[in-house]
Amino acid sequence: MPEDGHPTKSAKPQKKEFDRKLMDEEAKDIRWLPVEEIGVHYNTMTVSGQKGYQRALNPRKIDKMIEDFDSRELTAIVVSQREDGSYWVIDGQHRLEALKLMGKQIILADVRQGMTIPGEAVLFWRLNAGQTKVAAWDQFMARIIGNDPVAVAVNRLVVDHGYHLDRGGNSVKGIAAVRSIEKVFRRGYLTEVLDIIAAVWRSDHRAVDGPMIEGLAIFLHSYQGQPAFDKERLLDILAVTPPTEIIQRQRQLTVEMGRGTSQPAVMIAMALRDVFNGKRRSVRKLVGPPISGTGKTLGYQGRVHRALDNKE
Repeated sequence: MPEDGHPTKSAKPQKKEFDRKLMDEEAKDIRWLPVEEIGVHYNTMTVSGQKGYQRALNPRKIDKMIEDFDSRELTAIVVSQREDGSYWVIDGQHRLEALKLMGKQIILADVRQGMTIPGEAVLFWRLNAGQTKVAAWDQFMARIIGNDPVAVAVNRLVVDHGYHLDRGGNSVKGIAAVRSIEKVFRRGYLTEVLDIIAAVWRSDHRAVDGPMIEGLAIFLHSYQGQPAFDKERLLDILAVTPPTEIIQRQRQLTVEMGRGTSQPAVMIAMALRDVFNGKRRSVRKLVGPPISGTGKTLGYQGRVHRALDNKE
């Protein structure tokens, strides 16, 4: 007992001091920059031989920012200072444009140095991944520029099959459905799907819509292991069956089954099954519903990503 008669209290643990070395190494370079000195490397621009990664501005978003502007809520934009001393937005191009339109002269910026343009693209993608403000297309393009192995491998397969990524997706060789082609790639079926489309439907842009691409993958996974499946017969049938006929059958099935919210890709797989079966005898037909769900549920995880394994 201490002299005052009160029991001794256990000593409180001392607060851990901050790691000063880490703070010094990771210190942010936050500074005010003139808005007119900061460029935006759009994906329609080529600078120093490198294509840009920033998507087009959204005028409605900028108008909303100006209407609700509160300087207390303004956060620093992320900027790259390149080797020539120029500044380029990595994250925050809408904030930058809003301040310009409001007549502001400076903006608070988190400046990153020593980055390559592909490195900027990777950071842009990571800062915006999972956010609805950046479309899947823009993120995928940034990943290609940033040399993300999956995005690069997917793009290589698309090009190798005589197609190209096209945001509009209206040309016969343009593919806009980047989410679908990446999903099918991860499941291990993109090469087979593109082989079929290129062989029988190369001149029809509807063949490379997302549901058609995914539906073909589901069809192959679900039925190519059955005795009645014949790859050559499939190609022969699809060669005389345009995508519009498959889509019409898909819509008919959706109505017949009363599943207004059914996954279009699953219905496409069912339509392909029905077209393949035609009037064949039951003993020679593909049977059962298509198998759908996540990659794990479908069993795609056992497929080897050959495109990645064989990349240069």
